[in-house]
Amino acid sequence: MSATAVHAPRKVAIAGFGTIGRSVAERLSRRAVEDAVLAAISARDILRAEQASAHLCPVPAVVPVARLPDLADIVVEAASKDAFGEIATLVLEAGRILVPVSVSAFPRHSHLIALARRTGGRIVIPSGGVIGLDAVKAAAEDGIARVLLRMRLHPDSLAKERFVHASGIDLAAAADAPLQVFRGSAREAAEALPNHCNNPVALSLAGVGVDRTLVEIVADASLPGARVEVEVDAEAVSLRLCSQNLPSPASPRVSRIIAPSVIAAIRGLVAPITVGS
Repeated sequence: MSATAVHAPRKVAIAGFGTIGRSVAERLSRRAVEDAVLAAISARDILRAEQASAHLCPVPAVVPVARLPDLADIVVEAASKDAFGEIATLVLEAGRILVPVSVSAFPRHSHLIALARRTGGRIVIPSGGVIGLDAVKAAAEDGIARVLLRMRLHPDSLAKERFVHASGIDLAAAADAPLQVFRGSAREAAEALPNHCNNPVALSLAGVGVDRTLVEIVADASLPGARVEVEVDAEAVSLRLCSQNLPSPASPRVSRIIAPSVIAAIRGLVAPITVGS
């Protein structure tokens, strides 16, 4: 007679309860991932987060961010690039799994890799709005000569970026034709336009790094959301990929695909089968 092993669901916490955090929480509450349960959330406004999460099932604990690693195995960082370092350090020091959304902050905190190695923690970066990360990871095994990521964004989404104003870029010109706003490495892009560079940094970590990944950001008034184009020339494959990301109904500045990509990352951590490299 063989015994059947019963595994308790993995506990998930969410740091940050804005558009993305709430969407991830709603999906976990509906048991979108059978083997994962929402255990806790944290937000700057604890009382407001308690009210906003009271309908979830089960109702998660709403606690200061420092307590999240004590209550969960997996912590989703959905706060901000400014809070990323503190949250990531807390999670990894406790040997937990970090699923970050604010990936553009990662180049400033590259020491986190050594921290995770020392404590047994893990950093699992969701694909977010960038296409082809599995193919790029595979291509990197045999060598990549060139990687380009081009993002086409509606001018309104770039209007509050300090880099745009400091550079004297007139976004109104994008009403007539696409306007190049930035060209440089993924590291430079993350510094210049951090609110729009999760995709370039994720791609760089899958491939040739933040200094060898070329990024172009274009203002294009004809698009409803972000269009991401990836070009890779490698020993094993040549890639030309394009995705049109639709805006979230809750916030037009957030791509709708982000929350589902976080759920997919969590599923990959707990499911008995994983598809993709």
